[in-house]
Amino acid sequence: MRLRKVLVVEDDAGISLILKKFFQDAGCSVQVAGSGRAALLKAMPQRKEGTARHTTTILVPQYDLITMDMMMPNWDGVTAIDAILRMNPDSVFVVISGVQDQKIREQVLKIPNVKAWIEKPFNRDGLRKVITDVFGPDALDPAAGDTPAGGGNAAGP
Repeated sequence: MRLRKVLVVEDDAGISLILKKFFQDAGCSVQVAGSGRAALLKAMPQRKEGTARHTTTILVPQYDLITMDMMMPNWDGVTAIDAILRMNPDSVFVVISGVQDQKIREQVLKIPNVKAWIEKPFNRDGLRKVITDVFGPDALDPAAGDTPAGGGNAAGP
């Protein structure tokens, strides 16, 4: 699956910029939200009306991927993920967080739509590997993954 639209949910402006550039370099359209509440507003599904024959309204996810920090103002990442999934159960998440608590990590990775956890600090190659492991080798344009964004580890469910 080729990623087209990504929402980066991160309160640290520097990390937001790194993630935004990474996904833009990979050919994605990127929006940034600095808090869980802002993410909820941006992640509201779009309505698509049916054809002339059908009048059904279909809710379509805004993003192919939502990256989610865990520690943010207003709402934490778990609260934001829960709220977004109640509104749009097809949303897909990769957590990018400095939270070291193993219990929180295990709890979050049990949420079916959370596909991986990437520890801060992270690097572009590690981020690229996790994204291609989750979405397939064609998920990103090959240009992403050239420059470091700081060390780091990644884990999936």
